[in-house]
Amino acid sequence: MAVTELGHAAVSSGWRKKVADAASPRVAGRTPVAERHVRTAIGLALFAVSVVYVVRTLRGAAAG
Repeated sequence: MAVTELGHAAVSSGWRKKVADAASPRVAGRTPVAERHVRTAIGLALFAVSVVYVVRTLRGAAAG
């Protein structure tokens, strides 16, 4: 799976899709970055936040 596919998969449904749909065109219109790259960046950021949350939860559970 390519990085762009991972980013797009992270914003494929639910509230994440709504955020990406609203933010991507606005950011792309104000910067020289393509909308698909903005969408990928949003997806990767949300994915990273999710991973951090899961790791912290697992550490807390392991600590007792």
